[in-house]
Amino acid sequence: MRKNQFGITRMNLEHLKTFHVVASLGSFTEAAKALYMTQPAVSQQIQGIEHALRNPLFDRSKRQIRLTAKGKILFSYMSFPKNG
Repeated sequence: MRKNQFGITRMNLEHLKTFHVVASLGSFTEAAKALYMTQPAVSQQIQGIEHALRNPLFDRSKRQIRLTAKGKILFSYMSFPKNG
């Protein structure tokens, strides 16, 4: 995450790509493998997005993660219909 001249945190496309992969796979660990990143790096990017949006995007309970209502909204903007 970078801050602009006004001190506002900005996301870049890589952060959004990471969010999309985590949401699609339902796992920080599997997303890290798919993105050739470490799991802590993936977690850090997701935490940065959550901080920038001031909302949690994932419910982290037990050993599962689920999208929160806000996470579902963001994911819906990033998902495209499949050609069938």
